[in-house]
Amino acid sequence: MDRRAFMAASTIAILTAPLAAEAEESRAGKVSRLGHLSSLDTLTVNHAAFREKLRELGWVEGTNIIFEDRFAGRDGKRLATLAAELAHLPVDLIFTTGGVESALAAKSATKTIPILLQRLAIRS
Repeated sequence: MDRRAFMAASTIAILTAPLAAEAEESRAGKVSRLGHLSSLDTLTVNHAAFREKLRELGWVEGTNIIFEDRFAGRDGKRLATLAAELAHLPVDLIFTTGGVESALAAKSATKTIPILLQRLAIRS
């Protein structure tokens, strides 16, 4: 397994472990909202794999989980506005991609919502 695949699998495992325990409870009626804040302009391969793993664990989009995606499109000035938007919804968790800037914007927008930073493995 190459380093990129290992890092993607590790990230998915770490992020989905706590969610798996809550999936059964969530199916009983609560719909969880997962905020996704990105400095990129589209979903990444890792984020798509994360969503697929959640489906395998029983999280069905539109049934017991809703994804709130916000993309700044490499416009760093939009990150703060989008992060505040997610915090206002409110979401149960904010998952950031595209760099540390996304996590910092989320941190500035809320003191109560958990924030996860996805770090990408880069081959050298």
